[in-house]
This record gives sequence, C-alpha cells and structure tokens, in this order.
Amino acid sequence: MRFGIFYAILFSWFSSFSQCIISGSISDSLQHLPIVDAMVVELDKDHTTILSFCNSDENGKFRLYCSRKYDSLYIRVSTLGFQAQTKLISSYTQKNDFFLTAVFTQLPTVTIQRKPISQKGDTINYIVSTFSGKQDRSIGDIISKLPGIEIGPTGAIKYNGKPISTYYINGLNLLEGRYAIANQNIPFDIVDRVQVLENHQPIKLLDSLLTNTSPALNIDLKSRGKNKFIGQGEIGIGSSPFISDDKISGLLFTKKIQSITAYKYNNTGTKLINEIAEQATIMQIGQNKDMSDKEDILSVSSLPKPLLPTTRYLFNNNHLFYLTGLKELQNKALIKFNASYLNDFDESSGYNRSIFFFPINSVAITETQKNSLNTNKISGNFIYELNTKGVYVKNLLKAESTIANEIGLITDSGNLYQKLENPFYFVQNNFTALFPIQKKIMTVTSLTTLSSNREQLDITPGSFPELFNNSFNYSRLTQHTFLGKLHSQNNISFLIGKGTTFLQLTGGTDFMFRNFRSFADKSISQVDHMLNDSFKNDLNGHSFRSYLDVTTILKKGKKQLTISFPLEINDINTTNKILNVVTKEQKMFFNPTVNMTLPVGTSFLTELTYTRKNNFDDFSQSANGFILHNYRSISQNDTILPRSLINNFLFAFSYRNSLKALFSNFSISYSTIWKNIIYDQLYNNVYIISKSIAYPNSRNNIRINTNVSKYFVKSRLNISLSFNYGISKSFQFQTNKLVDISSQDLSAKFKVNFDGLSFLSMESNSDIQYFKNKIISITNRANIFSNLQFFQNMKIYFFLRKERILYFNSYLNKVWDNTSNNSHSFFGDLGIKQKIKRIEIELSIKNISDISTYKSVYFSNNLEQVSQTQIRPRSFFLSLYFKF
Repeated sequence: MRFGIFYAILFSWFSSFSQCIISGSISDSLQHLPIVDAMVVELDKDHTTILSFCNSDENGKFRLYCSRKYDSLYIRVSTLGFQAQTKLISSYTQKNDFFLTAVFTQLPTVTIQRKPISQKGDTINYIVSTFSGKQDRSIGDIISKLPGIEIGPTGAIKYNGKPISTYYINGLNLLEGRYAIANQNIPFDIVDRVQVLENHQPIKLLDSLLTNTSPALNIDLKSRGKNKFIGQGEIGIGSSPFISDDKISGLLFTKKIQSITAYKYNNTGTKLINEIAEQATIMQIGQNKDMSDKEDILSVSSLPKPLLPTTRYLFNNNHLFYLTGLKELQNKALIKFNASYLNDFDESSGYNRSIFFFPINSVAITETQKNSLNTNKISGNFIYELNTKGVYVKNLLKAESTIANEIGLITDSGNLYQKLENPFYFVQNNFTALFPIQKKIMTVTSLTTLSSNREQLDITPGSFPELFNNSFNYSRLTQHTFLGKLHSQNNISFLIGKGTTFLQLTGGTDFMFRNFRSFADKSISQVDHMLNDSFKNDLNGHSFRSYLDVTTILKKGKKQLTISFPLEINDINTTNKILNVVTKEQKMFFNPTVNMTLPVGTSFLTELTYTRKNNFDDFSQSANGFILHNYRSISQNDTILPRSLINNFLFAFSYRNSLKALFSNFSISYSTIWKNIIYDQLYNNVYIISKSIAYPNSRNNIRINTNVSKYFVKSRLNISLSFNYGISKSFQFQTNKLVDISSQDLSAKFKVNFDGLSFLSMESNSDIQYFKNKIISITNRANIFSNLQFFQNMKIYFFLRKERILYFNSYLNKVWDNTSNNSHSFFGDLGIKQKIKRIEIELSIKNISDISTYKSVYFSNNLEQVSQTQIRPRSFFLSLYFKF
C-alpha cells in the first residue's frame, strides 16, 4: 500500500511538468493529399523566436511538444510551394488540422550557403569546412574546436558534459571504444559533417520504447572519402639527439566495408598507447560491467608525471601497429575485428622530494631517480553484431597479453636498484541478445573473464633490514605475487510496456573465483633464502551473488523517470591456506537507483540521479602476510573482509541552442563513502608500514562542474569556459593517531579558437588550478599546505603566400605554494610548413630556449612532492607529410 502511494505521488509530480501536445495532419486545400516534411513551429507572441518545432511525416501527420509558458500560442505551418498558415490556439493538448493553399512563385537564382551549425530533430550538424583551418590535418583537430564538444587528454570525447556512447563513421561503429584511431587518422578534408546524435539509442529494437540521454557522434564523409583506398604517411627526422617520427596508414570506407590500418614509430615523446586506449562509454541496457581491469599490487618508486605534454619530458622509443575492419553481411549483421601490437619504451629522470606530514612531525625523503619502462602489448577482438528493429545480438571475444618490465635507479646514498616484471593476460567473452516474445522484450547477457597477473619486484640492496634480516644489511629482496581471476556474470530480463509505463524484471548471478599468492625471498652472499610464513599469503576466494531487480520506467515524450529496486544476496567464502582458516560472510544488500530526465522546452535538460551501492572490496586486502609494495612501503592486513557503502546524489542541467551556437552544462554531486576498515601509516627511518584496522569510517565529497561554450559565426571565434570545484573530508590513522583530512581543489579553464582572419589563426588554452589540504589531529596543530598553478598553451599560425604557414607554439607554467616552492617555466617551438599539392614539408625547432629541467609540486592527503624532471633538449626537426 505504501509503495502504491509512493508511485502515485511520483507519477503525479512527474505529470505536473508535462507539456501540451499539438497533433494533427497537413494536406493541400484542393485534393486533400498529405503534405510530407512540412515545417511546424511554435512561435512566441512577437513571431520572432521559435520555441519548438517538428516536421510532418510521410502521411502528413505531425506531433508538436510545446510549452505552457503562455496561455495561448502561435502555430505556423510552412513548406515550399504552399502559402504558409499561422493559427492562434490555446496552450493545451489538442488536435488541429491544416489545409494549405498551393502557390506558384518564380524563384530567383540564389547561392545556398550552409549554416556552420544546424539542427534537425535530435541531430546537431557541424559543417567541417566552416571550422577547419589551413593548419589542421586530422578530423580530431576539428572536433576539438567544435562548440559544445571537448576532447580529454586520453582522447575521450564529451558533448555538453556527457561522454559519447558510440562513435560512428558513416553510420557504422567500426572502432567500438577505440575511436581515437579515427580522430588521429581520418583526414579532415574528406569529412563533410560531424554529427552529434542527442538522446541516441544504439539498439534499434529499443529505439521507439526507451529514451536514452546519451549522445553519440557520427563522422559523415564526403563522396571523395568513400569507395576508394586512402593512403597517407609521414617521415620525420631530427637531431640533438637523433629523433624520428614515422607514420603510414590506409583507410577504406564503403557502404558495407570499413577498415583503418596503420603503423607508427616515434622517439619524440609521443605516447602511442593513447591511440588504442579503450575510452569509457555509457553502459547500454543489459550490459554487464567489464571486469578485465588490471590490478597492480607492486610498483617501482618513480617520479610524479609532470603536468606537461609527454613530448616535453619523455624519452621514448615506441612502435604501434593496428588493423581494424568491418564488413556487413547479407542479413545486415556486422562482423568486426581489431588487432594491435605495441612496443613502448619510456625513460625519464629527475629529482624528487617527498614530505610526509604526520600529527607530531614531518618527514622528508629526497631521491634522484632514473626510470625506464618497456611494454609489449598484443590485443585483439572479434565481434558479431546483428542490430535490427526485430532483434539485437552481439558477441564480443577479446584477448590481451601485456608484458611489462620496469627499472628504477635511485642514486642518493649509494645506488638502489629496482626491477619489476609484470606480465598480464586475459581473455573475455561478452554476449548480449534482445528479442521480442509475446509483446515483451527479453534480454540475455553473459560476460565471462579469465585473467592472470604475475608480478616480481627485485630490490638491490635489500629493503627493511630490521624486518627481513635482523637489522643486518643484505644484497637483495624479491617480492612475488600472483592474482588469478575467473569472473562470470549472467542475467536475463523482461521488458514489459503499456502506454507510457514500462516494467523491467531482471534476475541474474555473478560468480567470481580469485586466487592470491605472495611470498618473498632474500639473497645473502648470492644464496637465496625463502622467508617464513609471516611473509607469505595464499588465499582462495569464492563469491556468489544472486539478485533480482525490479525497474519501473515512466515515460512521457522525452521525459522519463526510472526507479530501480535491486535486491541481492552475497555469499563470500575465503580460505587462508597459510593459517588454515576459512572465513564466510553472507549479506543481503538493497541498492536502489532513481533517475529523472526532464526536458524543458527544446533547449533545456535537467537530470536528477540517486544511487546506492554496497560492495565487498578486494579480498586480498585481508591478507595477513607482509607484502612489499615498493622499496619503502610495506603492508600487513589482518582484518575483517573489507566492505564499502556508497551513496551518490547528482543534479545536472544542460542548455543548448544550436541556432545561436551556445552550449552550457552544470552539475553538482554529493557522495558519501562508508568503509568498515581504515589504514594506519607507521613511519620508520625511510620506510612506510601500512596496517589495516577494523574501524568504521566515512568520506564525504562534493563536486561542482560547469562549462559554457559559444561560437561566433561571423568572426569564426569559439570561446569555452569551464569551472570545477571539489571538497572532501575523511579520517585517517597516522602513526597511531586519528586525524581529520580536508581537501579542496579548484580549476578554471579558458579556451579560445580564432580563425576569423585570412592571414592568422590562434588557439589558446589557459588553466588555473588550486589545491588546499588540511590535516587536523586532536592533540596537535593543523598542518595546512596549498598550491596554485597556472598553465597556458598558445599556438599562433601565420598564413603566408603560396601555401606557406609560419607558426609559434608556447607553453607557460607558474607555481606558487605556501612552502615557498615557487617556480615558473616557459617553452617555445617555432616552425614553418610548406604545402605542395598533396605534400606538406615542415621544419621546426623544439624547445627554443633549451630549458633542461621542469619543477612541479603535487599534493595528496598527507604527502607533498616537489620534483624536478629532465626536459628534452632543443632539437631541429624536418618532416614530410604525403597522401597517396
């Protein structure tokens, strides 16, 4: 009864925001034949502003969602060849038919000029030629300049604050989540439009049923980009030291076949691994969470990564080859494959000073480090997908092998050598099927992952002599770990719909088997000694989760309220073979989710979300044997099975007006994270020992994000401003004392793209970041440290005669903090490009001022790090870009 009242209140509240609906038909006044694709618009009282619009379908029918802002409204119907008709009607749901009179008009000769940004329904069209400049090369260069769209450091694309769900090329999803391949390889001059598909539902079977607020992106090619092979390449060499950057790629896009193949090599600091990274996307209905992420337990102590492009500081040598393909079969099914091989060697060196703030004192550790990482990664997947209005079937088979070897050398107070071998393998099969059964839609999903992660860390000379060798020095310590996982997630669901109400019933099971083993050995006088059981772990974990989820969906137009009531039972069984102890845990969790999508007019969208999630965390955190994580950090956990509870509230608001090229979004979230264990950090000499304690604690977080972008058509000026603020409060144990940690971070970004002059183009990115951390204990004064950083990257292009471009690229960084670690850096590059038909020659000077080091400051919890990283020296570079 209480749930019935609750649903009635929610439905009444939801309906109170409903819009009026004007429907009817449009036909000619003589023969009463339907008029197709006539424009129906709602106008304000001055007849100057369009409030909403739609088009008539193939039967002349239309359905217009209009606002109730006024008591009455104007409806105008127009189409080519007929006299327009306007009616004043009351603003309530009603039916109105229009009969148009045919007119015959002699049209003058006109030149059609396409609008830079236009909208038709839920599709935003960006004309590439409007936003492109002579300095651009790939479609990624254009996408990064489009108003309302942003590309992150790893290549992830967001539209008006939301990550895209799908990346299409001519309507086909060739690359799945690896769409950075397209951004880097598709020439912008073969692309006609970049389209944003708002409220995109990629599963055609659900297209007319459920509203999806996730955007998608489509690259619409010109005719000269279709049905032929497109080749391009680049050869680049430079000096001081010898550097090279070489690329060759081939593209093919036909109606039923697509392919992108490339080989790339460079030692200029460019990280090629970002090109094949799987970008995070919004999960679709029925999808299971991918559990193939690698869990690193051991690490080599290394320098923090500077907030600079890797081309400034990274000394590397990497090769990348990938082959992607898609073919459409006769039954409209798609088969897709993606294979890649990466060989990546990175090297960096510098100075780092780490300051640990504890309740009584602070400890500083100074290190001069040199690190290298060699990665060999082979990955591939094969996909079968059938996506029609009658059925959806998709099977993804994926495999990956990564072998990484990392070396770290610390030269202070004698050489300390670290070597980490870290091979990782996994294979995964992901199956999803949706099909109708007696007016219901049945969904079956199955995701099975098998992975193996084996790590070995060698420390020479051996660390923690007081712990491992009775306080005597010894030659080497080796830590071994192994983590194997088998995870299978399976569920079945039924979607039942009637009118504007849908009910989805889902039942499923998750099974996971984990095996975690670790041990350590030491070498004394070249003789290896296995350490005793206090340095060993051998855990087997079995978890079984069964759940039932009842989801109610109330939909009216594009408004949608989704309420999910999942109930799950978790059975956890952990066996400690070293201690011969079996631990069992059984919990029942209730994890509701409420989401409301509320469009207001045609430009505003509001979303409200609440989620609650109970989790059993990694069972290896309850291992009681010592584990050496790096040369100066060791842990011993001997507590209950770790568990967490997360509550998250989110309010998001977005506005977009494609006619005025104005986009903005705002979101605020509040989350609480409760955990049943806490960690205590004990400091001894230069070592940090971490122990877990059964102590309930919580962390509170507030985050605010906002972004506004505006494109001025006449001046070809695009301005984007974003603001992010976050605050968190939590508790920690430090040297057996409970402390309260409060952190604040703030960033403001300002981006400008200007292409309004025939002889000049400019790009500018400015970023201000502020961080403040406060550590408070009951018996001691507060430790407060703060940091303010300013970054600016500016690129100026001068377009000279005869297809010649002169450019200057600058990077400015300033740092201020309350511990007097102030610094500033300025980098500059100068270059000239010359285009000769299908060839482009470029000569550049990198790091003109020949800066040798870069100083940066980082904060996290009770740690401040001040580092100086070696910078790549001044270099001269000559490259040749060509098409074939």
